[in-house]
Amino acid sequence: MYKFFDYLSPDLPTPTIRDLLGYIRRFAALFSAGVPVEGQMAGVSFCATQQPGGSVRVHWVQVDRQRIPVDAVV
Repeated sequence: MYKFFDYLSPDLPTPTIRDLLGYIRRFAALFSAGVPVEGQMAGVSFCATQQPGGSVRVHWVQVDRQRIPVDAVV
């Protein structure tokens, strides 16, 4: 979780990161575990996978044209 905030804090304000995190968790939960899904919220794109235990692995987040490899479990 902290890794997620650490990677994105230079590019996004904390409230936006929190909103994005909640959206990613809800979005990934709609799909089968183990299947990477790509989505977008307010101009921020992401790729995430729902894990069998219920957590979500975020592979990358793209802010504007900059893709940030996150690889964090949230």
